[in-house]
Amino acid sequence: MIEHAVDVAVVGGGPAGLAAAVSARERGAEHVMVIDRNSWLGGILPQCIHDGFGVEETGVSMTGPEYAEKYISQAIR
Repeated sequence: MIEHAVDVAVVGGGPAGLAAAVSARERGAEHVMVIDRNSWLGGILPQCIHDGFGVEETGVSMTGPEYAEKYISQAIR
């Protein structure tokens, strides 16, 4: 078994899990681990090629992959 010292472990790398990881980082958690059954993050978002994501938060309409990348980049910084 591999052991990792983390401040926060998030189970699920979909939209809610990525938002939780970003929130944990914003609140001071230095080491956040996102655990997902898939080899990619974003859940279903990478498959949603239509736009309309992120309008309420950012004022910019993004596709699912763009929206997922926004959260992934914030979570892994």
